[in-house]
Amino acid sequence: MLIQCAHDLMPCPPEYQVATAEITIETFAALGLTPESLLYAYSFGIAMVLTPALLGYVTSVAIKLIRQL
Repeated sequence: MLIQCAHDLMPCPPEYQVATAEITIETFAALGLTPESLLYAYSFGIAMVLTPALLGYVTSVAIKLIRQL
């Protein structure tokens, strides 16, 4: 059972809450889980992991080059 809000209110008042028994793609879209939002969240997560890793790698390469001089 999934409880949805019938209006765009946060937090959802109890009188606007609707219980649905079947989960469909439209249900996910009503919750704001669209393919675009999931791709954005996934891309953001990957960027948050790779950016510090690449900065650390570039910093280590720069330090090694400076030590060789």
